[in-house]
Amino acid sequence: MARASAISKKLAKSVSSKNSFNFVWIIIIVALIAIILFAIFYPRRGSGIPESFANCAMMADQDDYSQLMEAPEQGGSSLSDVTSSSQPTLVMFYAPWCGFCKQVKPDFEAFRQKLMAEGSQVRAEMIDCTTPEGKKVSSKYGVNGFPTFKFFKNGMAGKSVVDCNAPREERGWRSFISSAL
Repeated sequence: MARASAISKKLAKSVSSKNSFNFVWIIIIVALIAIILFAIFYPRRGSGIPESFANCAMMADQDDYSQLMEAPEQGGSSLSDVTSSSQPTLVMFYAPWCGFCKQVKPDFEAFRQKLMAEGSQVRAEMIDCTTPEGKKVSSKYGVNGFPTFKFFKNGMAGKSVVDCNAPREERGWRSFISSAL
């Protein structure tokens, strides 16, 4: 009887170790199937490299800052105009791939257009920080995240820079500018 008991214990031990071994393989197979299905059905978004980074190699040899700003025919200015200006300027530092930037950019563009239509002394400009020149400017002013809003009281040529932590809407920007001036 003792011998039967020992055999049954040995058999139970071997079955439980085989079950745990099989369970590990089942988990591995299920994980692989999930990865394969994810790879097949996940929507592809190009090569995964933002378009703005793909253009960096072409722009590396250029010292022209004009590609950082919105096109002048859309109401924007070249970066050299903005950096040398002494007008008070609210600048939005952004990255085209940033989701928050994509949400705020249309509102900021509308705000910029209203300022120009009103003939305001204050400018509102946007700088693309994914280009080499944009990286230089953003690092100069300590931009670490996107979007970042900074107010230059005497333009970017001046020394007075204030972080704009106002709500990201026209009313917030207007109240911040009026309190900063």
